[in-house]
Amino acid sequence: MVGSRMPRSSAAVAQCAGSVDEDVVRAIAGTVLIGVVSGMRSQLGVAAIALTTDPATRTRPGSLLADPRATAVSVTAAAGELVGDKLPRTPSRLGATGLFSRLTLGAFAGVALAARAGSPGRPAIPVPAAAAVGACAAFAGAHAGARWRQRVSDRGFPDWPAALAEDATAAGVAWAACRLLPG
Repeated sequence: MVGSRMPRSSAAVAQCAGSVDEDVVRAIAGTVLIGVVSGMRSQLGVAAIALTTDPATRTRPGSLLADPRATAVSVTAAAGELVGDKLPRTPSRLGATGLFSRLTLGAFAGVALAARAGSPGRPAIPVPAAAAVGACAAFAGAHAGARWRQRVSDRGFPDWPAALAEDATAAGVAWAACRLLPG
């Protein structure tokens, strides 16, 4: 824009954003990221949270995932999905059942991860908001992943390399989300 005064330094940007609570921003960003992961691989977001939740945490929604049995179940489910996704008879993630499970797990993962920001019993963002953001991001992740795989297939390439690339992307995004809000 001609004649506008835009902040040019990171200090100026920080000053402008000074009124925004850092915990809220991190909670929203983490919730979006883990929701996208749940849309790409429904079980992976929950498994990532289970693997990174401190077992000593007892007051937050994600603490039930810190139990070794719950962690084992979530990691086994994620591994099973990573294998099952490559099978030719695996139903579309955009079908009613696949999409419902991704939205539900995206909402749960969003709540569990967002609860890491803020204080115990008082998350940085309200639980309904975290659930809605996680579910909406899962919807977007499911559609983006399906579109990616369809484009690769339309160009005549085999599906499995695209599936492996999607797996790697989902794992990387899950790592980033959990690192953003350590448990």
